Parts: sequence; C-alpha cells; structure tokens
Amino acid sequence: MKRSGLFFTFVLSALLLSACSNPYKKYEPPPLPRTSTTEVRHMPVPVSGSVSPLTSALGPAEPVATRMVPAPRIVNAFPLQGQLAGSDVIAVNDLLEINIFKVPDLSRSLRVDNRGFITFPLIGPVRAQGLSPSQLEKTLAQKLGATYMNNPQVSVLVKESTQNRVTVEGAVKKPGMFPVSGTVTVLQAIALAEGVTDKADLHSAVLLRRDPRGQVVQLPIDLAAIRTGRMQDPLLLQDDR
Repeated sequence: MKRSGLFFTFVLSALLLSACSNPYKKYEPPPLPRTSTTEVRHMPVPVSGSVSPLTSALGPAEPVATRMVPAPRIVNAFPLQGQLAGSDVIAVNDLLEINIFKVPDLSRSLRVDNRGFITFPLIGPVRAQGLSPSQLEKTLAQKLGATYMNNPQVSVLVKESTQNRVTVEGAVKKPGMFPVSGTVTVLQAIALAEGVTDKADLHSAVLLRRDPRGQVVQLPIDLAAIRTGRMQDPLLLQDDR
C-alpha cells in the first residue's frame, strides 16, 4: 500500500513540473478530425429510354415554366394584286344616278351598257366602266363645260352595283352571295353570312383568289389568328370567294 502511494505522488509531481517548466508555451490547436474519402467514378450515360440512377433516386424533375412568346403579327398577309371588292369602281350593268346642280332636266339615272358606256344628253356616249364616280364626275363636267355650260357641278352615285358582291360558303350559318359597298375584309364577309357554325374549323378556312396569270389559287386563312390579332384581316379582291 505504501509503494502505491509513492507511485501516485511521483506521477502527480511529474505532471506539475512539466506544466510549470514552460508557462508561456505556444498553444497548439488540436488536429482536425480526419474525414474519409470516397473514390468518385464516372457515372454511365443513360441510354435513350433508360432511367438514370439520379432519376430513379430523386424522381422525375419538375417541369420548368416558360414564358409564352406571341406569334409575330403579319403586316401584309396577301398583296393586293387586283381591284378591291366593294370599291366604288363602275362596271358594266351598274346603275348610276347623275345629278347636275340646278339643272334638274339633265339629272337622271343611267345604266352602263355592255360596252361600258353611258349615253348622256347633249354630249352623247361617255365611257364609264373602270372609272370611279369622282372620275366620271370630272369627265362629264369637262364635256358639259366645253360646249353648253359654265362650270357645271356634277355628282355621280352608284345606285346598283353588279360587281360588288361576295360569295361565302361552307361552314357558315347563311351561305350565299351578298352585295357589299366599300372595302370588305374576310371577317366582314363571314359576318354577312351570319358567322360560322359550331362545327367550323377556324384554323382551316380557304380564300380562293386569281393570281396574275388568271389561275385560281387557294390561300389558307386562320380565322382564330385574325380574331386574336396575330394575323391581318385581309381585304377581299374582285372575284374572291
């Protein structure tokens, strides 16, 4: 028992002496714990149709939301290659109302003959086909002023037009041929036919038009795109259908 106590005293004294021998000993932080390393190997590239380990472990990736970009607006869908349908250009068999200001005896209604002429009192045959009402007004005023009147005031109105008609057929509520005045667009023509039916395919309308060689060509029309402003509502030309 005595030897055991001496041994204990010796060990304790040795620890005290070693601690007091260098009171200003630099503090050294304990070493960082060692971490185990794992060898990284190249993962095989999944073959088309197979499932990669990450996909099977994490599940399918969530879809990423994308911002929808509107389709470009078509500025000029169909170049105008002919006379606009519904425009005020005089044609064969049109009925014209001609008024001479303060000269009621010369004011009358005349129909354009098969040659495209009208026969007016005092001046005889005058070509009217292909002219606008304002152009015919100037022609009549010049002829009347050159011989019989001083600065005549002439007005011409197309009362009945045989060419200003549009044909609408297919999946519309009231297909047929409709008289029009002024310029007319595709949607306006369909409105004359009281609109499309419930079974109409708004993406597959067709406009029939003659090309410069006189051949009838089919022009696809997307009515849904026109309604949403992504496509221009084209103006109709003569003989369009």
